[in-house]
Amino acid sequence: MSSSPSENGLRRASFKCIFTSASSFPKSVTAERNPAAFSEISEKHLLRIVCAGFFLSRSLSGIGVVTFPSAKKEGMLFQFADTARKNLVRSALCVQAVMCIGFMLWQSLWAGGIAAAVALGVFAYYYIRSKKELGGVTGDTAGYFVLLCEAGMVVSTALMQHLG
Repeated sequence: MSSSPSENGLRRASFKCIFTSASSFPKSVTAERNPAAFSEISEKHLLRIVCAGFFLSRSLSGIGVVTFPSAKKEGMLFQFADTARKNLVRSALCVQAVMCIGFMLWQSLWAGGIAAAVALGVFAYYYIRSKKELGGVTGDTAGYFVLLCEAGMVVSTALMQHLG
C-alpha cells in the first residue's frame, strides 16, 4: 500500500511539529524532572483501583470492538470482530467490567466511582468521536482508547489522593 506524495508530506510535517514541540519544553516540564501521575499515588487502595482500571480499559475496548461498527471492511480489528461470537464475547466482557467496577468501588467508593466514571466517559467519547470522524472504530482508535482511558483513570485517582 503506497501513500500519495501529499500524505507523505503531511506525515513528515506532523512528525516534525510534534518532535519540535516536545523537544522545546523546558527541562522542568519533561519526564526527566517531573514524576508521572502514577508515581503520585502512594495509598495501596488507590493503587489497586488504578491496577483494576488497566483491566477495565481493556474490557471496555473489547466491548467496543464487538459492539461498535467497524470503520473498514478489512484489517485485523475487522477480522476479530467479524469472526467473534459477539453476544457471548460482549456478555463475558460486560460481566468482567461490572466485576472490575465493583472491585474499584469496594476499594474506595469515591476514588473508585470517579475512576469508573472517567472510564465510562472516555468510552462514550471514543464511540462518538470514532463514529463521527471515521464512521466506526479501527484498531488504531481502539489502542488510542485504551491509552486515553488508562491515563484518565490514573490522573483522576492521583487527584483524588491529593484532594483528600
